[in-house]
Amino acid sequence: MRLKPEGVSNAADAMAAIEKFVFEEEMVTLPQLVEILKNNWGGEKSGSADEDDK
Repeated sequence: MRLKPEGVSNAADAMAAIEKFVFEEEMVTLPQLVEILKNNWGGEKSGSADEDDK
């Protein structure tokens, strides 16, 4: 089994997105992101998690 370069760059992009949206911009919490991913984005609205509080 060999690593493919595009797989490594995709993983790096995914980790950068998690860092940005969970830790820097705090759009979703890590547990919220895990649930979203478990449900394959089903039922999730686009935009920040703060929209639900309005």
